[in-house]
Amino acid sequence: MMIKIRIRLIPVILLGLVCLFPGRAICESKTVTACGMGEVVDGNTAQAMASALADAQRNAVEKGLGTLVAADTIVNNAVLIKDRIYSQAKGYVTDYHVTAEGLTSSGRTFETCIEATVATTDIENDLRAMGILRQRVGNPRFVVAYLPQSNASANAKSLAVREAETAIKDAFLKKGFIVINRSASREFSRRMARQDFPGTDFKGISQLALAYQAELLLLFDVDAVERTGLSNPYFKEISLSVTVQAVACGSAEEVCVNKESRVVRTSRTAQQTSDENPLIAAPMRELAKKVAELTFEDTVAYFERRSNDGTLFTCRFNGFSQDEMTTIVGVIENMAGTRDNNVRRLSTDQLQVDVNYLGKSFDLQRELKNGLGKKGISLRTGLAEGTSLLFLKNQ
Repeated sequence: MMIKIRIRLIPVILLGLVCLFPGRAICESKTVTACGMGEVVDGNTAQAMASALADAQRNAVEKGLGTLVAADTIVNNAVLIKDRIYSQAKGYVTDYHVTAEGLTSSGRTFETCIEATVATTDIENDLRAMGILRQRVGNPRFVVAYLPQSNASANAKSLAVREAETAIKDAFLKKGFIVINRSASREFSRRMARQDFPGTDFKGISQLALAYQAELLLLFDVDAVERTGLSNPYFKEISLSVTVQAVACGSAEEVCVNKESRVVRTSRTAQQTSDENPLIAAPMRELAKKVAELTFEDTVAYFERRSNDGTLFTCRFNGFSQDEMTTIVGVIENMAGTRDNNVRRLSTDQLQVDVNYLGKSFDLQRELKNGLGKKGISLRTGLAEGTSLLFLKNQ
């Protein structure tokens, strides 16, 4: 294809890119070359130039993306990557210069070629956040529930709580997590309120959440309290705070706790209670979003650790002979997903094995049953509660 070439150079800064992501001092980047096309519509060359540049940047990001993940990962997640990565390609190109641009021989298409610096660290963080880099875990299902922690906590049905809950859900949904459906979520919240769980009873709340097939539990608390002792006769101030606790339902393990606060000024004549004042709606959404994003980062790190190191499962075996228990331990030690194990004999016919397993509960059960089946031992799962599994011998 013949192109009318016009050269234009823009200074490029390749070194010293400061990274905004936590724990990183310098952003990793990659320099790539890419070209893009833009159609000339109704003689509008300027629009075609802009489209060609955007297309070139998208193609540059695609090249940068290819250095991070395997081709089959890109294919399997094509829609997600198109919607989340390619749609904001311009943001990942930290600098570029045009090496060639011009109309093609047909005059109906404008082509632009660039040499671009692509912030691969930014892409990597967003890929991680969307779940591309944690496929072995999958996109966890989560449930959000209000759990007031003090007398200062806002009313459960107040505007402040509604705004915070929506912001928290949206933050996780936009990153690829799956929320349990609305009716199940409401039923969960009602049951949790009826059982009156204390804030530290993660095991009890987690068992309830597991009944709704949630892998992640987000407990939040909201305060909206008028500040006292202010002398200004025209304004009053409302102190807002949002706390989010993330709990891994399978292990009842607290993943993290994050809290943020801010103050909102409002009129002295406002009649609504602090948690119903409409002026707090937007600030509450922003505050809850900030806390949710911090919680999301911690949660992603947790699932990545679980994906790399395995989940601790407690496996109990009842009704097996001594020889069979020895065989069970051998099979567990040689399973592909086993990372580590600790054997505890409970009695002459009872065995407990704590297994760090890379995979989900279903995968562990299937691999164990298949392995023991080849050894002539047949068992069934008697009880499964999160990461606690009981196996019984088939007679």
